[in-house]
Amino acid sequence: MSILATLLNDLRVAVRTLRQSPTFTVIAVVSLALGIGAATSVYALTFALFFAPPAGVDRPESLVRICRLVKGRPEGHEISNAEYVFYRDHATVFTALAVDANLKQLTDAEAGSQVLAAVVSPSYFTVLGLQPHAGRFFLPSEDTVVDRDHVVVLSHDFWQRRFAGDVRSVGQPFMLNGTPYTIVGVAPQNFESASAGWAPDVFVPTRAVISEADLANEKNGLLDAIGRLEPGRTLEEAQAEITVLERQLDQQKPATNRGDGLVVSKLQGLDPEARSSEARLPTLLVVTVACLLMIACVNLAGLLQTRNTARGKEIAIRVALGADRRRVIRQLLTESLLLAALGGAGGLVIAWWGKTLLERAYAREMFEGTRHFYPLALDARAFALTLLTAAATGVIFGLVPALQASRPVLVPALRQDASAAARSRLRAVFLIVQVALSLALLIGAALAVQSARTVSNNPGFDAGHVAYFNIAPARAGYRAEKAALHANNVRRQLELLPFVESIAYSWVPPPLWFATASVFLPGQDPNRPEDVLKVPVNWVSTGFFETLRIPVISGRAIEPRDSEQGRPVVIVNEALARRLWTERDPIGSALIVDGKPFEVIGVVRYAGLRARGEITQPYLFSSDNGRRQQSSLFVRVKGDAAVALPSLRREILAVDRDVPINQAMLLTGVIADQHAAVRIAMEVLSFAGALALLLTTLGLYGVVALSVGQRTREIGIRIALGARSIGIVTLVLREGLRLIVIGIPLGIAAALASVRFLSTYLYGVSATDVATFGGITALLAAVALLACYVPARRAMRVDPVHALRQD
Repeated sequence: MSILATLLNDLRVAVRTLRQSPTFTVIAVVSLALGIGAATSVYALTFALFFAPPAGVDRPESLVRICRLVKGRPEGHEISNAEYVFYRDHATVFTALAVDANLKQLTDAEAGSQVLAAVVSPSYFTVLGLQPHAGRFFLPSEDTVVDRDHVVVLSHDFWQRRFAGDVRSVGQPFMLNGTPYTIVGVAPQNFESASAGWAPDVFVPTRAVISEADLANEKNGLLDAIGRLEPGRTLEEAQAEITVLERQLDQQKPATNRGDGLVVSKLQGLDPEARSSEARLPTLLVVTVACLLMIACVNLAGLLQTRNTARGKEIAIRVALGADRRRVIRQLLTESLLLAALGGAGGLVIAWWGKTLLERAYAREMFEGTRHFYPLALDARAFALTLLTAAATGVIFGLVPALQASRPVLVPALRQDASAAARSRLRAVFLIVQVALSLALLIGAALAVQSARTVSNNPGFDAGHVAYFNIAPARAGYRAEKAALHANNVRRQLELLPFVESIAYSWVPPPLWFATASVFLPGQDPNRPEDVLKVPVNWVSTGFFETLRIPVISGRAIEPRDSEQGRPVVIVNEALARRLWTERDPIGSALIVDGKPFEVIGVVRYAGLRARGEITQPYLFSSDNGRRQQSSLFVRVKGDAAVALPSLRREILAVDRDVPINQAMLLTGVIADQHAAVRIAMEVLSFAGALALLLTTLGLYGVVALSVGQRTREIGIRIALGARSIGIVTLVLREGLRLIVIGIPLGIAAALASVRFLSTYLYGVSATDVATFGGITALLAAVALLACYVPARRAMRVDPVHALRQD
């Protein structure tokens, strides 16, 4: 018989065998599908963030990024224009060099919205090897004079959204920041930018938005340099040449030498500056799915061993009839590989769902819809990973049970022997690993659920029925006085609407605190660190505390007369009041804020988001007398804020269409965006924990049930000799309890070791919360005992006569 015929025969036998055990097959396939699918989707995210080359570019393997080393770590946007020009003119290892800068926010006055602009050199598109979808790209002459050539290239997505894909828009004027730009081209459809996470709407030349003074500043590292290697040149050669050129430039212009040198790396994934902050969630997800996949694989190994043990008589007969041991192993491995293949196929379906979930986590809600900054792809690499994982699972975790099952005794396997004891010990190890990993995942899930509930239900204010708008008067060239006038006009316009309850402004929405102020009491020394506090500060308008339902527990809120009279007043939260005024009421007291005296007029109950047991963070709210533009607008409405959102936006734009609305969304959406990682950590950990608990329960049940089956004769003898039911139950439960007792301490240790991956996303609960650890441990122990009790009850009903008749 040929090898192919033998394999096909083994496959047919495996299919027939698995069809005879549908429950076993479904459990094995579903558990593997969930584990492999989770691993594949997380791989897609990790690859997109850190390893994927820019989509749509030509020959991405020859593209490199040049970054500044700062304290030994590469940082993005650290190349000055002087450095770029020098390397562009002197480097020989590159076919071309180009630069891009941070996204700039420009104003589309006609649409009344913000436009994200990538600032690039004319060689940017050439280096990336792009061809325009329509029109052309920038000419070298269009980036030589500051503020002369107002030309723009649209991204394909923005062209579709803003101009409905009309080719006639090329060559037409487009108003940005009140200046007419000429649309010269449209970028290709599948291209976004040179770095993951950048999704600009338009591309503009550097000198269209960056001043000559900024470009001439040799210490101003505002550019990212990218280049394409000459054919046949290596990354090492590029690094060596850039190092030499950097030394030459340093001798000519020492002012350009900043940091610890330059590093040349592949152009892929996030720029180095963003990697450290974006790496936390993928790291957590990798740890989670690794635990989940391990549980699924161990569960498969335990199921296979349990099933092979139950088939001991069948295998013994086959060996007695002359079956070669290798033949038996091959057949058993074929069955495990078939299970793994079915699990891998189901894993691709789960991976598609998981990919969608992760894309949603890395998205930003905008007025025109949700924008995904990290589109994930299940490409050939993802399929290969799924195939490899499934094959490795089938071989590695099916081999040990197959090897043991292929060494049966030729007497019917109803008698316990050394090999049966060895198999029992191996199953016990499998179950202990499952209990430990399941407990660690369940504890992480419980912590994440409590954190997500805190973020959603108790962020420190009432976000329900509140619409949020980020308005940017500075984008329209408004200074403080004109911006304040615009804010007052918007307030009056919205107050005319019958469904509006209250209106307020602030510098940033409450979930965000971008600034801190140095505060101390009069008479204290500002040069003594122990006398000065660094406190998060927000600049707010009248109606702020009323709109967000933040209780004022002492004094009063900010009133119109404070701004009209130019009174510098502040409101503190309870934590700051307790910290500075331990024995007296702070109302009316003076407080020095950033070197200026302010009067404390109120105390509010605002604690912000914090972990359980953390000391409440001090917070400060200031009127600032309109000196700072307050761009966050809050409107509390009667009824559904989502229904009112379009009407509110139209009324705001009716006041002045030159002032763009960067964001228009529910305030609950702002919180969800800000803490999206908390939500995704909760969802992934909850899914992983529930699945781990299910698999562990099934595993414990299977092991104890198999033990009862193997010890039927012993149990029958005990019952015949007068053993009571409680004694039989205790005898059976003892085996399961032993596994649980060993697994729980290991699980707690694993949870404590891994909780550092989760601590960043915990609010309202401590990473080592005793109640959570204790409650989840009790839950797992109770479920595990229930799984063991079901076969224990069956052991009570063993018929002694029937048991004693067994050989």
